[in-house]
Amino acid sequence: ATKWMLQNLPAQLSTKKYDQIYIYGGVNDAWNSSIKLETTLNNLQSMVDMGNQNGADVFIILGYEPLGFMDYNKMSVTRYQKTKEDNLPLIEKYKQYQSLIPTTIKGAFLVNKFQIPNMTGDGIHPNSKAQKIMADDISKTINL
Repeated sequence: ATKWMLQNLPAQLSTKKYDQIYIYGGVNDAWNSSIKLETTLNNLQSMVDMGNQNGADVFIILGYEPLGFMDYNKMSVTRYQKTKEDNLPLIEKYKQYQSLIPTTIKGAFLVNKFQIPNMTGDGIHPNSKAQKIMADDISKTINL
């Protein structure tokens, strides 16, 4: 969750000087109906501000394209989502979160959404082929 990330970032920033910081968070927040998108976005902005204040370029990873990837039919039924359809509002919340980042978060570079449709076994988590695509996309933004 972004709350945990925000709480732990100062300790990481105190260990060494970073030129670039990559933040990939918010999916778990979106999947928690008690966490408001505003809270997640505020946490994200605070992390960006901390990174910038420490002289780093901060990159926000937008995640993957939800259309065709977040397949609620493959998602597990849990104590929180008692039916597969219970995931639909959470998918919509995740999509809304992704769409708000570019207009809400200031001072960060964006890593575009990964195009990895249907590369999952559980409807959510990318498989190894998708993870390779993600790593390749991110590596294009790294200043060596």
